[in-house]
Amino acid sequence: MVTVIIFEKHTAADCAVGNEKARNYQMAVAKKLPELLKKYGIKMVGAWAVHNEHLILYVLDAPNFEAVDRLGMEPEMLAWRCFTTADIKTAIPMEEVNKRFEAMLPSK
Repeated sequence: MVTVIIFEKHTAADCAVGNEKARNYQMAVAKKLPELLKKYGIKMVGAWAVHNEHLILYVLDAPNFEAVDRLGMEPEMLAWRCFTTADIKTAIPMEEVNKRFEAMLPSK
């Protein structure tokens, strides 16, 4: 499994609050997303909106990065990208980072 963090951003002009076309696309994605996540074996850990920055943060657990890439190529997702940009990052738990650092310490 891979943890993926997506930072999705849009402009004020493309915000679904005031842009009906963007709102329609966002609702189409919201309606289809559970089915698409299941199709690719992806679990949404959570999603948060930072309204005053027009930013949405998603955390996903996916079987691999390819599944996330394929999800992004679905027609609804591609259409939604006309209104947003996404910065997609993979992450590992801090426990894993600490184990790696510990392994780098000289033996006693």
